Amino acid sequence: IKALETAVNDSPGSVFARYLLGRTYRSAGRFQDSINTLEPVIKNYADEFRAFIEYALALTCLRKSYSEAIAILRLSTLYGLSDPRFIATLGGMEFMNNKFTEAQKVFDEATKHRLSNKDLNKVEFRPLNFESHGDPLRIKGKVVVVKAQFAVIETAGYPSLLCPGSKFGGLILEQGLRVSFELGFTAKGAIADKPKIIT
Repeated sequence: IKALETAVNDSPGSVFARYLLGRTYRSAGRFQDSINTLEPVIKNYADEFRAFIEYALALTCLRKSYSEAIAILRLSTLYGLSDPRFIATLGGMEFMNNKFTEAQKVFDEATKHRLSNKDLNKVEFRPLNFESHGDPLRIKGKVVVVKAQFAVIETAGYPSLLCPGSKFGGLILEQGLRVSFELGFTAKGAIADKPKIIT
């Protein structure tokens, strides 16, 4: 952190140095410092969508709400909607804000670009657990469809979610099974990840 702070102090106009320091502050839980560091980039460089992602994540952690973060990300959609992490983050935040139609419009952007299967299917955003910042957010649901390569999980408050697999270690998903899972977002949309049986 000290090295990055020195780099920003020596070159306050360096977008890359500010991005790295802002990201590092956020990872360290210093959300306001992250926001303060990235603010000049947000105000002056709408094409620096990676900085917008970091700013939005820090803002979400600080406010415990997605609304402001979504508004910030929307300022960089001209550039960001070709990037899988940006798509997954904005779409995921819209989803978590219960704007499912808006979220789907964002995820649909992924099909307009030549993204690889790896980029399309990598989990790029996980919703924040506002109750316990260090722990992943887990949601409860019921398995309603099981196929060889995937399952579908139904849960209260959200659309049905695809689970990319039917076997996870020693767990074999079966119809009617009640599970908890981590909600994750790829550039293609929401998935139910890392399911566990509810005991």
